[in-house]
Amino acid sequence: MSDLIDPHHLSHPKYRADIDGLRAIAVLSVVGFHAFPKSIKGGFIGVDIFFVISGFLISSILLDSLRRNSFSFSEFYSRRIKRIFPALLLVLIATYGIGWFILAGNEFKSLGKQISGGAAFVSNFVFLNESGYFEGAAETKPLLNLWSLGIEEQYYILWPLILWLGWKLRLNLLLLALTLFVVSFALNIAMIRSSTAATFYSPQTRFWELLAGSILAYVTLYRDIVIERVNRHADLLIYRMPKWAVRAIHHHKRHDIQSIFGAALIIFGIFVTKKSHFPGWWALIPTLGTVLIISAGSHAVFNRKFLAKRILVWFGLISFPLYLWHWPLLSFATIIEGNTPPAMIRVSIVLASILLSWLTYKLIERPIRYGKNGDAKTVVLACLMILIGYIGFNAYQRNGLEFRAKNFSQVSRAIGEWDFPGNLEQFKFGENIFYSMKSNRSTTTLFIGDSNIAQYYPRFAELIHRNPKLSNSVIFSTEFGCLPIPGARYKEIKHCDGLLDRSLSLALSRPDISTVVIGGHWFAYLSGNGTNILHNGERVPIEKEGRGYDIALAELGNVIRVLKENHKRVILILNIPFGNELDPKSMIQRSLRDFPDVLKLRIRSLNLNQLMEQYGNIRRDLKLVAKENEIEVIDPIDYLCDLNTCPSVDTNGEPIYKDGSHLRPSFVRTQAFFVDRAISE
Repeated sequence: MSDLIDPHHLSHPKYRADIDGLRAIAVLSVVGFHAFPKSIKGGFIGVDIFFVISGFLISSILLDSLRRNSFSFSEFYSRRIKRIFPALLLVLIATYGIGWFILAGNEFKSLGKQISGGAAFVSNFVFLNESGYFEGAAETKPLLNLWSLGIEEQYYILWPLILWLGWKLRLNLLLLALTLFVVSFALNIAMIRSSTAATFYSPQTRFWELLAGSILAYVTLYRDIVIERVNRHADLLIYRMPKWAVRAIHHHKRHDIQSIFGAALIIFGIFVTKKSHFPGWWALIPTLGTVLIISAGSHAVFNRKFLAKRILVWFGLISFPLYLWHWPLLSFATIIEGNTPPAMIRVSIVLASILLSWLTYKLIERPIRYGKNGDAKTVVLACLMILIGYIGFNAYQRNGLEFRAKNFSQVSRAIGEWDFPGNLEQFKFGENIFYSMKSNRSTTTLFIGDSNIAQYYPRFAELIHRNPKLSNSVIFSTEFGCLPIPGARYKEIKHCDGLLDRSLSLALSRPDISTVVIGGHWFAYLSGNGTNILHNGERVPIEKEGRGYDIALAELGNVIRVLKENHKRVILILNIPFGNELDPKSMIQRSLRDFPDVLKLRIRSLNLNQLMEQYGNIRRDLKLVAKENEIEVIDPIDYLCDLNTCPSVDTNGEPIYKDGSHLRPSFVRTQAFFVDRAISE
């Protein structure tokens, strides 16, 4: 991503071709991962390499400038603007232009938010807030790659100020950097298990990687002082070391060994590191590898004979625009294709990205970064960035400028639609938050299940709003992926553990809860789709008509019987129809051959016979459980499908679904009358 600031008044480190080569390894690994994620599984660690390089180079400039009393905030940020803004502005403008023609309203609205976030260097926070269960796939977010630039720029805002204050207050800058490094790394380790997304996108959990480069910059600049201090405190340790270790430390080939070991770490990370639980401890691999390579020096064998090669240096010079260009083009190709593009298209996009990056570097970056009228360029670039940020925000505020494609406004509004009624109240029971809507009377209905149950609360909010005399309040005890079956776990989702027990405890402890409604995405859970159930101390896979399947149905029956024995009315809600054919996104067809009318609308429907062929046995067996326990059943398929098909739109042409497996809240609110009998007047 960003790199050296050209010299003028600020100090600057001596140019090292091997660092440009290392930057090339970083960007090519990221591009390779994005284009071929199955082959280059850990290529995303290229971002971590960038972080260390950036921390090293920027801190080298800052520390030496402070030492020489030549540091200037205005000059520092002017250089940053001329370094980063030209290529970024070009990519933001191009992304907006491409999106204008190929994105529907909701998609262009999302792009507008991404553009404004990118222009303000807060993309990491934008995408952190979009990392929820119902958010779109990462591959369809054209500016997702700007998250790392946001973290870098946030570091460049805070770190110079911290260093300057530390310098003025005569603090030990190395100790200051080490302290911040330890705090940031500790936060990274502490948060990774509980919130992977927050750890990935948050500056406080990623700054340690930039600080690793900053610490290296300090050690490099004040090498003699640092060595003296280390020797002063390490004599005893050295004498206790084995003789072979002491010889290795002082061996003249140490730098060669160090650079080769650093390279081995990075190569290992690129092909082995997994996205799950990253950064965490895994991020130490690219961070340590990069520190070892840089600290080995430009004369180390790997740096000199490989990283300093002309082709790698060339890729290093265009690394920033290449990082910016490749992802939006791959993302747009995914959106147009409706899936991962064929390999030849991805290869073509990578080659096109390289060409665009070279042209950007040659025609945009260098002329603006160097030459005359530097102050004027800074002002113009800053104004243009504010303008493009406003243009993006305007597209977001105006629902993606739907006038661009009026025929798609209905579909666009449905995609990802969510509705959280304002009259829902929260209360805590045990370790879970429950949501309730209160009427004027004391009788209450408790809904237990996953997002397929949560999708119904707009309907009950509407009923209570229309008729305050309803005898029922409602409580929703729901979480995505949480089965209402004891011991069952979907795809190792652990946040559900204990939720059902607390829900049942709530139902049994409150006499006002007269009705309990149980439901979920049964077809997914009971069909061998990564679900298991705890039975006699072991986890048994729930597979279609297997042992785990029978155990799950028996446990569901036990729950129903316990509730009935405590005089609760129990209702079982079965699956809604689901499939890609019902997803409003699938109604949007794109073809570049018809440019500029790229967007086409195709209304689809789901074949009911095929759905029943695959999942009919689950529907049948759930009805048998209900019949055996003499409880009521609500079967949405009876209302949402005809004899042969399940339509994706209602009689007014409005989409019924928000995605392939959830009903649209506005449809639920006004037309899902089939669930009304869960509460009574």
